[in-house]
Amino acid sequence: TGGISTRNNEDLTLSLDGLLGLNGNVAAYGVRGSATLYGALPLESDLNVYAAFEPWRRDSEALRYGLTTSTSLAAGILPAGILNLELAGSGTATVARIRYALELGGE
Repeated sequence: TGGISTRNNEDLTLSLDGLLGLNGNVAAYGVRGSATLYGALPLESDLNVYAAFEPWRRDSEALRYGLTTSTSLAAGILPAGILNLELAGSGTATVARIRYALELGGE
């Protein structure tokens, strides 16, 4: 793999990776890219958009893309934690996932 990333100020990161792998006994290329926006959405959420083309994959689609966001939430209706939302897709499927991870305190 080889790639480049750049971060503009404190709120935007762009990344692009070139990949080289094997598809059986044949060399195959791939590419993966992402853009992350930090704290610019409501509730200081982070937003990540990504896409990957990796033709050697056997257990998942060669082309995958998605959007994720995460937000730290203070205690209220639920205990303090991190809310993660994900929408991911490929040529044959689309998945939506909602996760809530509790923040465990301690000293």
